[in-house]
Amino acid sequence: MLSASEVPRLAVVELTNVRGFEDLTLTLAATDADSRHRAFPREQAAVVIGRNGTNKSTLLRAIAIGVASLSDASAMLSAALGSLIRTGTSQATIRLTYAFETGETVVATKEIAQTSHGADEVRSAEGASADELNLLVCGYGAARGITGTDPGREYRVFDAVATLFDYRRELLAPELTLRRLADYIADDERYRTTLSGIARLIGLDDPDAKIAAAKGGGVTVSSRGVGINVPLEGLADGYRVAFNWIMDLFGRALRPGWITSEGSVAGLVLIDEIDQHLHPELQTRVVTELTSTFPDSQFVVTTHSPLVALGAHPSQLVVLNRDAAGIVTAADRVPDFRSYSAEDVLADDRLFNVDAHNPEFAGLLESYHEMAHVSSEDRTERETEELRKVAEAIRSAPRPGYAEQELLSARDEIRSLLDDDDLR
Repeated sequence: MLSASEVPRLAVVELTNVRGFEDLTLTLAATDADSRHRAFPREQAAVVIGRNGTNKSTLLRAIAIGVASLSDASAMLSAALGSLIRTGTSQATIRLTYAFETGETVVATKEIAQTSHGADEVRSAEGASADELNLLVCGYGAARGITGTDPGREYRVFDAVATLFDYRRELLAPELTLRRLADYIADDERYRTTLSGIARLIGLDDPDAKIAAAKGGGVTVSSRGVGINVPLEGLADGYRVAFNWIMDLFGRALRPGWITSEGSVAGLVLIDEIDQHLHPELQTRVVTELTSTFPDSQFVVTTHSPLVALGAHPSQLVVLNRDAAGIVTAADRVPDFRSYSAEDVLADDRLFNVDAHNPEFAGLLESYHEMAHVSSEDRTERETEELRKVAEAIRSAPRPGYAEQELLSARDEIRSLLDDDDLR
């Protein structure tokens, strides 16, 4: 069984001319021995947010290529996803720094260039790969969910991250993995503890929830929320898809060195759009559940969900932005949003920067603000009548159980405005 001190952390990711990343340096973990023993939440999980086109998926793929062996990296680059090299440049660099608890660091670099036929190729590779570091690496693309019959007895990084590059690739067979997991862990109590953690992670809050390999074949789930002995294929997508990728992770790890003495997995896990199919309540705690279920693993996940972001520690959040020149950078500072609501996270221009209102109502508020700032002396009769109509529409709109300060302020102004003789 593996000791946590033997598992290297991916400490620093440096990308040069990788698509939108002209020169990105992302620190994921401490690199010196003293700092490794201090609290650093991103050590376990980094949650990447950003608008479409900010290269969130590219970041995960670049990490996968960077950790892989030369042959596996070349296979990943052959996927039909376009060139990894930034337009207008001829070469891209992926440089990864790993850190051990002892303070030892290992650097791995891959230089990627284009062939005469326009295809990307690894021009040079230096430093240790995940295989040489005995590091388990798994990756899951946004369309993860298709399972096959492969029991996963042979591990290869290329296979373990395949859905990041090809959404049609299959995950390992969950039933076979569940049966192998029971044999591998052997200790009944530890096996039950492992399955309880999986049940919580997929959203089964019932402490008595049970996941089992049925005697006649298949996987069944029992809990207050879903019923008794419900076949896996009969579960809602949220439960089923999460269970399948978690089983895939265990299936890849079922070999000496990657299952911990507690029955968990130790490795590096990359997940695109972690919020896929998850109920909002589970989105807010998915990062916490991941890190508590797999305390010896490191996660780099992407999301479009403010609820996933809200459930993370501020230091775990990586905010990507694309500037007018098309260069993608990571924000230097992220606000402490632990007292925010989901609407606050959405609206904050340092985070999602999205209007949280219904688009139609947001348009009414925008129109109101534009017209209300024109003095009554400068408004035409037609403009005054239009302002009255907009004000009436806002005033008559259903009021939520909570209220944002801006909306309350606008309502107060509207109330005064409607009482103004000019609008009677």
